[in-house]
Amino acid sequence: MKLSGYEEQIIYQRFGIPKAGEGLLEVLFNAGELSLLLHGNDEFAAEAYPKEFIANAYHRGVISKCDERGRRYRISDFYSMLDVFAVSRKDEYDALPKEKRKALDDWYFDAYYNRLEPAEEATKDVVLTLDETLEFIEGQKRQAYLNFCDCRMLKGDCGMPTDTCVTYKDGINSFVDRGLSKKISKEEAKEVVRRADAAGLMHTAGMGGICNCCGDCCYLFRAQKRRESVGVWPAAKHIVSLDQAKCIGCGKCTRHCHFGVFSMEGAASGSAGENGISGPGLPSSPYYELGKKYFPKGPGAILGVRIKGGLEAALAVLEKVQIFDYMVNVGDAKSLIVHPASSTHYGHPADEQEAAGVYPDTLRLSVGIEDAEDLIADLAQALK
Repeated sequence: MKLSGYEEQIIYQRFGIPKAGEGLLEVLFNAGELSLLLHGNDEFAAEAYPKEFIANAYHRGVISKCDERGRRYRISDFYSMLDVFAVSRKDEYDALPKEKRKALDDWYFDAYYNRLEPAEEATKDVVLTLDETLEFIEGQKRQAYLNFCDCRMLKGDCGMPTDTCVTYKDGINSFVDRGLSKKISKEEAKEVVRRADAAGLMHTAGMGGICNCCGDCCYLFRAQKRRESVGVWPAAKHIVSLDQAKCIGCGKCTRHCHFGVFSMEGAASGSAGENGISGPGLPSSPYYELGKKYFPKGPGAILGVRIKGGLEAALAVLEKVQIFDYMVNVGDAKSLIVHPASSTHYGHPADEQEAAGVYPDTLRLSVGIEDAEDLIADLAQALK
């Protein structure tokens, strides 16, 4: 549908489209929707248009319901539609030029920020630990649904998972009611949170559900930064600190904290006394700088671990692990463990083994895609 400059301005004004959204009318709307925006009433009865048109326009966020039974509808606005567009038509949104997406995200965040309550606690969101989040889900009697994270879909450059939001909001004009959500069980909701936790995302809960947030894209934490309200809003019941004596330099704290509190610089090398951990993700590794350069998201999960107690203790761990399989290959989807001195490096003189970081008490781990907490528990029980 070819629009005149005058008609474009009418739609921009009527739909509340900012400068960041100009030039996108033919991307955002189909011909029928453009006609509605030009000639339709602000509010209208459902019978005024074909059922298929109403259902599709509602799904796309162009119109919103005025009542729970869907007897009357109203024309939406750009703020109400933009996150629906980014989530439901991801390919079209991602096809926009990067500078256009940035402008849209900046505008949407500003609009979100300006709608927050001026009080210290702008919303009732609370930062939770993994266990607290799982307890929150268990205590819910409402139906759970899975949403894509609109924050990361809009900003779209952090690389974190997007199928991470658990919602209980199913009223009119919600993602659920627009047909953008997937119904899930309590156990499925818990698994979503566990996967998000393993990916390094934070957990927040509010009346509407659970968000699994990063510090780069999440509007909640971007607003926290702008308001300078860390520790006040969103509310947090815990203060995280580092026990330097127990630090092995694994980097988990840096992945889970999105506020720069922890750093790998000066972290423990993982080589206390004669025992320790070796791997390119540790500052003590001669390959640490190369690992950061070529693998900015992490150099993989293949580690050499020296077990206190020597050869007998190392072999005992091999016998006790239940999830890790004893196999000599690496990089599998399942987690593997091996005793290099008696397998991959067997037959090499002791000095050559030591030059390669292999000792009688060394075990090599290749971590797969199982749940991180299950793997930690498996190693913990095997080390007892």
